[in-house]
Amino acid sequence: IPDLHITDKYFISATLQINRPINQTGFWTIFGEAGNNGGFVTTALDYIFEGNNGGTAGTNQIVFKDLNFNDNDTTGSSSIMAFNLGTFARCYITGCHFGMRIGYAASYIQSIYLSNCIARGFTGSAIEAITDLYDVSVTNCMFEKVAGYIVSAGANASSFRFTDNLVQNNNS
Repeated sequence: IPDLHITDKYFISATLQINRPINQTGFWTIFGEAGNNGGFVTTALDYIFEGNNGGTAGTNQIVFKDLNFNDNDTTGSSSIMAFNLGTFARCYITGCHFGMRIGYAASYIQSIYLSNCIARGFTGSAIEAITDLYDVSVTNCMFEKVAGYIVSAGANASSFRFTDNLVQNNNS
């Protein structure tokens, strides 16, 4: 799927697997329309998107653009996330709106680039890695009314850029 245009809001009841081997050429783009309602909503998943059957940093060169990600869970759970970030590498997330946590990695996050995104109104950190962040960039994003924005429990944050972002009214 070189390009997938999302024009409506879709309820996701099972994690969507993107299985694209590492080091492929060209990008696959999953995109909505700026200002449109196109995107995904769920109530009880760990992740909406996961790469290569949960492998480590195996799916690469995917662009997620102008999409909405929402959690309709009314229990206040902070465990639902848009991405299993530990299964992606060299991926761009741009112009997206998150009403749920952006992503988590049980180990490290590598080569993930967020730009011009809005994350608003959920509990838990927007992005979390248990060990390391490597080549991660967050630029021109807004984090509002979230419990935390970026967390890495590991000792290493190699080449992590957090540039020109707005963090306001957080619940931490």
